[in-house]
Amino acid sequence: AGALAARTLCEAGHRRLAVIEGPEGSRDNALRMRGFYATLPAYGVDANAVPRVHGTFTPQSGQAGVQELLHGQERFTALFCANDEMAIGAISHLSQIGLAVPEDVSVMGYDNIELSAVTAPPLTTVLIPWREIATNAVYRLLDLCYGWCIPVQREIVTHVIWRDSVRRIEPQR
Repeated sequence: AGALAARTLCEAGHRRLAVIEGPEGSRDNALRMRGFYATLPAYGVDANAVPRVHGTFTPQSGQAGVQELLHGQERFTALFCANDEMAIGAISHLSQIGLAVPEDVSVMGYDNIELSAVTAPPLTTVLIPWREIATNAVYRLLDLCYGWCIPVQREIVTHVIWRDSVRRIEPQR
């Protein structure tokens, strides 16, 4: 699903990206970010050159993260946050300092929490089908309880919920 976020931003024309990742020890974050960075070279973006900071999946860490990124040397047109809460915090900070989303900076989140639909502007995000994931996990646990040890690999389909926090631009370097 991290790859989907990278494709979405790059196909919207963004090449100068910045990222607020989740906590360094988070396996979910590591997998999400691996997919994100692995997708960038197909769009001519050097993944190693993308400015990034770590957050704690909270709005406050989104505020602090975007503040730190803005103090860096690299200007960016789009910000990917590893969850919606950090994206909401980032949007709040950008607004407080007079930068408009998406006119000055596009912001994309991940999770599609309910609050993401009512932020100002509403947050573009990657939908993760948590109910489907939880149902599959419960069935897998029941299989194990009954002694069935059938290896199962399921593909979970994610997609982007397009709202107003990402704008399309002409691809830039």
